[in-house]
Amino acid sequence: MTTSAVGISTGTDAYLHSNSRSIGGTAREEQYSLPAWGADPTYQIVMDDVSPDTANDHIMQIMADGTNYSRLVRLEVRPTENLPAADSVLKLALYRLTTAGTGGTAEADGPYDDADAYAGDMRNSPSSKGTEGDLLEVFYMHIDSTLSGNKPDTILWEALPGVKPIIFGNGTADGIALKVIDAVASTALLIKATIVETTYK
Repeated sequence: MTTSAVGISTGTDAYLHSNSRSIGGTAREEQYSLPAWGADPTYQIVMDDVSPDTANDHIMQIMADGTNYSRLVRLEVRPTENLPAADSVLKLALYRLTTAGTGGTAEADGPYDDADAYAGDMRNSPSSKGTEGDLLEVFYMHIDSTLSGNKPDTILWEALPGVKPIIFGNGTADGIALKVIDAVASTALLIKATIVETTYK
């Protein structure tokens, strides 16, 4: 991606909204701007009741659609009401994929605009895993064995303002996977990934 400049040529009765003020005795015009609503297709991919009981499993796989670039802007992982027998620590890792896995449970997209549809592959716990590439993140989550007044641990990753999100695509072999490193038995997770699609990288 490169930066560029846009020239504006005003026509008849075309105006910018401004505020006039004097700075150092010189009249200046301050321009008002109103941010537009986002127009890029946005999806919430929800994977519920996912078991992290097997080390090295890919409990979330999301692939690009073969045309557009997918941008992970938010990832949330939290335990469900299924609790382990003892207090445990779950370790997960987020990897880039260079091939797609197969099998497991196919998942559906949740488009923010019902005119959009995510065409990339989405699944949890593929029986044949995709090929791991770059390690992108590592997470730890403490899961209690009993319900308590304390809020349970939640993994929440969000792209930082002004920084590129995690981008994958545009080939169908390009994707991401959430991998179990240290497993926890007899429990389940809710995984929510927010994906924005663009035609550019």
